[in-house]
Amino acid sequence: MDLGVAAAIGSSATGAPLRAGMPELGTLVELGPRLKFWPWGRQRQPIVRIDLPLRAVFDISDAMASRGFTLEPRVSLILGRPGDRWLRLGVSALFADSAYNDQFYGVDPTYANAVRPAFAARAGLVAQRATVAFGWALSPVWSVGGFVRFDDVAGAANRASPLVDARHGWTAGIALTVRLARSSLPAADGAADD
Repeated sequence: MDLGVAAAIGSSATGAPLRAGMPELGTLVELGPRLKFWPWGRQRQPIVRIDLPLRAVFDISDAMASRGFTLEPRVSLILGRPGDRWLRLGVSALFADSAYNDQFYGVDPTYANAVRPAFAARAGLVAQRATVAFGWALSPVWSVGGFVRFDDVAGAANRASPLVDARHGWTAGIALTVRLARSSLPAADGAADD
């Protein structure tokens, strides 16, 4: 078990026509325990890992106000050696309580209009995800990594929200990292984390 952390940068309603006139989405940080286990061990290739992160969500732009909880069970298949070259294929399902879902999918009657009816968000499935991630150590100091993720809201608890304008979407990222120091006792699979 370790501490899982995630974050999402806030956005204004001006960039999303469906949210015009609604409050801005704040910058969120999520943290909480993450149970990880390897059903067939950490050394056997390919590595199969199951993560069960439960996170409390806080809004940095609103004095760390609570925004609910998320749970994202994930199964990953890791090929290669973390810390050297690796490829991770993963599937997950993101679940959240009604407080979390309300900020993204809820429409308070105050903000309802002819094209955006009032909507009370429910707890449940937010999205199903499939991720491909990679890491490659270029030298003992430099490494490169990246990911591509597909999100789908088919079957989600709030897919009927008037704020949902697409049933699926893509996210990608790439990073170049420099290692300034190294522990004498490195983590067993730290490079394959996200």
